[in-house]
Amino acid sequence: MQAPLPWRWLALETMRTSTFSTKSDVWAYGVTFWEIFSIGDTPYPYHNFTEAFMDHLESGYRLPKPIQAPDEWYPMNKRHLRITLSYFLSFFQLQTDAEVLEKVSRR
Repeated sequence: MQAPLPWRWLALETMRTSTFSTKSDVWAYGVTFWEIFSIGDTPYPYHNFTEAFMDHLESGYRLPKPIQAPDEWYPMNKRHLRITLSYFLSFFQLQTDAEVLEKVSRR
């Protein structure tokens, strides 16, 4: 029996090719952070897992900035949600982003 995958957190390339890596985990991290700043909203609430949804992502659609998110966070998060795995950030780069956000939050 095959269990359904949590497609709302999967990188586009993972959805299309079933390729998983630490770089595709960065996408999931970005979606999870979006959830935190949206106070638990469901990512892509008006979408279904379809070819049209994947095409929409491929054309550049991304989750909108949650109201509670700092302005400095959203551009960073959009970098986490790149289209192809070869362009995804590493977790080391995520750590750098987290340090920037920590400095911003102390202002």
